[in-house]
Amino acid sequence: HAAGSSGYQVLEVEFLPKNSTQADLHYYIDGVLVYKITDFVFTSATEMQVGSYAKTGTGSALTVNIDYIQAQQLR
Repeated sequence: HAAGSSGYQVLEVEFLPKNSTQADLHYYIDGVLVYKITDFVFTSATEMQVGSYAKTGTGSALTVNIDYIQAQQLR
């Protein structure tokens, strides 16, 4: 999972609610599970938002190319 490569990567976050205030989060890169957070506490599902951000740690400009963002939920 080399950062800064010229190839595309699929980044995925899966939010798995356990009850009305706790969930597990699974982070994937190209379909490979790379990190888990268990028993994440949230106050309300209405506060969740989808976005994309980049941080370079410098004052120089950065370009992030995104083909698409998808968010879905089961009701």
